[in-house]
Amino acid sequence: MVALPDEPALARYTQQTMQNDGLIDFAPPHLFRGKIPIKHVIYIIKENRTYDQVFGDMKTSGDGHAADGEPDFAIFGSGAAARRPDGTPQVVTPNHRALAQRFGLLDRFFVNSEASPDGHNW
Repeated sequence: MVALPDEPALARYTQQTMQNDGLIDFAPPHLFRGKIPIKHVIYIIKENRTYDQVFGDMKTSGDGHAADGEPDFAIFGSGAAARRPDGTPQVVTPNHRALAQRFGLLDRFFVNSEASPDGHNW
């Protein structure tokens, strides 16, 4: 069991958590000068699969940002979990990976639901 913190400690922890999550004292980076050139955002959902299962072994996104995945869970990636029974590698999701390298990853998006359709709303 973890001891319940007193009120001042809880307030400090809350402030630190909010700062860590970018909810306070956060200045968004200026990626573009002038009008933002983005016209459309397309969000692809792969039902009943986690980020780690599909992209867990990707070290960076297309723009070089470090990705936050767990390679051991990458059953559709390039790691040992995605190998054939004889040990040879296989490319399971080439289109997913090409899109991620070209456009980016959504590796810090957390959601949980009681049923699969609930997650589609987030």
